[in-house]
Amino acid sequence: MSEPVQRFPRYGRRRPGRALILGSGERARRLARAIEAERGSVAGFLDDQPSEADRALLGERYFGPLERLGEVAAREGVGRVIYGLPRRFLVQDSVANAIGLCETLGIDLTIPADLFETRAAHVIVTRIGDTPAFSFSVLHGHHSRWQLAAKRVFDVFGALAVLVSTLPLWLATALAIKLDSRGPVFFVQPRCGRYGRVFPFLKFRTMVTDAEARKHTLSALNEKSGPVFKMARDPRVTRTGRILRKYSIDELPQMLNVLAGHMSLVGPRPPVPGEVEKYELDHRGRLSMRPGITCLWQVSGRNQIEFEDWVKLDIEYVERWSLLLDFQILLATVPAVVSGRGAS
Repeated sequence: MSEPVQRFPRYGRRRPGRALILGSGERARRLARAIEAERGSVAGFLDDQPSEADRALLGERYFGPLERLGEVAAREGVGRVIYGLPRRFLVQDSVANAIGLCETLGIDLTIPADLFETRAAHVIVTRIGDTPAFSFSVLHGHHSRWQLAAKRVFDVFGALAVLVSTLPLWLATALAIKLDSRGPVFFVQPRCGRYGRVFPFLKFRTMVTDAEARKHTLSALNEKSGPVFKMARDPRVTRTGRILRKYSIDELPQMLNVLAGHMSLVGPRPPVPGEVEKYELDHRGRLSMRPGITCLWQVSGRNQIEFEDWVKLDIEYVERWSLLLDFQILLATVPAVVSGRGAS
């Protein structure tokens, strides 16, 4: 006995620019608005699990579950299908069937690259042999090479200018540290730079020499959420250290990190490796640019804001980055440092 033949709905007049959206949430509606803004048309939306609120917003433009794709595409004369569901739905059979059906019916199916939510990398189409592939390229990222080169030139000349102009302050600070407590003038600590690469992070020492060993005894007194440790009155900080921290004088040695290429004048602050190990996926977006001496959250409250707000501001910086934004942050850093606002 022969297998039954699967029949697909017959097409009437197909309009290439008319789209059908897979999904019903905010992302799907945003894609629909973008299509309509470019004078395209959206027939409606298909979704297996729409919320009541999304169904109410879509009204008659919600056409039902994904299994109705063939029927709706034929009836509406759809020329393309746009994937507007969250990324996690890609593994579901209903989505795989919808993709296969589009191929069978000769309908273009588009998966927007913002599905992968990259921060600095740019999604490009490439090939591995005969196989098409998506490549998440940092070298061809959102930030142009000439702008990044200009940022590096500005970093080098800026760091040199600060080093020369603050040399007497370096000498006075070194003397104050030696007179106040036993131990070295500089504090060197492993920190994570761009892409999580570890480098030696320099500061003037502001704590007692066994500060790291004593940290675990103070963990219960941590005043910050997330994988960071902050105390407003940390007993490990020396008298001189409190002054150096209040006016960010302890950060001056990081100009050497800037010259070495480990850091930039402006960028997300470099975390310690132990913090990075506790990062969630979204937190890692702040590692996609070279870390900086100052950043958005330092001019927005410094240590007074919580870790999740640090991350949001750092990722906002990565996504909005421009030379003008760097200049604005540097200008805002001066009054924040002079006032000592939010330092600890």
